[in-house]
Amino acid sequence: MSSGHRLSSFIVLSLFVAVWVSVPLEAQSLQASLPVNRITEPIDGANLVALRGNVHPLAQARFDRGAAPGSMATGRIALLLQRSEAQQQALTQFLADVQNPGSPSFHKWLTPTQFGAAYGISDSDLATVEGWLQAQGFKVEKVPAARNVIQFSGTAGQIESAFHTSIHAFSVLGETHYANVSDPQIPAALAPVVAGVTPLNDFRPKPHVVMGDSARYDAATHTLQPDLTLFNGNTPLLFVDPADAATIYDTPNTNLNANFTSGTMYDGTGVNIGIVGVSDLTVADVQNYRLAFLGETSGTVNLPTMIIDGDDPGLNGGGWKRCWTTRFREGSRRRRRCISTPRRTAI
Repeated sequence: MSSGHRLSSFIVLSLFVAVWVSVPLEAQSLQASLPVNRITEPIDGANLVALRGNVHPLAQARFDRGAAPGSMATGRIALLLQRSEAQQQALTQFLADVQNPGSPSFHKWLTPTQFGAAYGISDSDLATVEGWLQAQGFKVEKVPAARNVIQFSGTAGQIESAFHTSIHAFSVLGETHYANVSDPQIPAALAPVVAGVTPLNDFRPKPHVVMGDSARYDAATHTLQPDLTLFNGNTPLLFVDPADAATIYDTPNTNLNANFTSGTMYDGTGVNIGIVGVSDLTVADVQNYRLAFLGETSGTVNLPTMIIDGDDPGLNGGGWKRCWTTRFREGSRRRRRCISTPRRTAI
């Protein structure tokens, strides 16, 4: 991040508490894990503890190119909150019970608000941590109902002042990145409820998938026609399209599997599929794929809805190949949530 870059953040998946069925649990099942106040001492800026494991492995002295401008915007950051030991034990038991057919809690899912009330930090502790962040000059952006993270933003200078670590520029493999040079520190009084800070860096994951060789698309049959003598080294290549996959796995779908002639057809209609990614998606690629292989038209093509959660990561190579979720689910609705960030967490 120069002035045009932003530090990116990783919001752990527990931030997005899935709600498939909202059935309130009986009061006594939640009572045992109601949060208690755990910040019991005044905040002393001179009494600090380090949040270990928060330095990226590539933030090395040999790549260091000096401190970042103090005015550089951080983008969204997350302060990860931690449960008490009693809350963690209760949550572990609940997660087992909710999948146990013999338990009274079987499939009695929690809403995010119920989750936060049972397993999040207390109102008093939350107000104390928010107040400390604001006193350091940060802007509190959001506190999800699950109460497991506080999203905030500020500048590199405020990070250095509040967390006692500097943000430096690093040149790695021809790319400039920004990262903290040491583990951040927080007042010891906050340690009982703070698990860590999302990685204060913009090192992003690189996709490990490799584009294969090309095949010839037959518009008349809507199939790929491979060159069966095509090799990748000593490995022969055989291309598979959605209809091939549906046939191979005997999918109950007459649109894709010619061998399926009777019975209940499943095409994903009425189903929502959520995909979490770290890149924007080229929707035109999805459209072309569906037009080519699923028999849709430009007026009826079923396109995904893309939700940007936080700073827009843009197209960074991590978004292609998502159209393959349409193999057997051509009628489903897809929502892609993009999170700008390296795949690393402080907990």
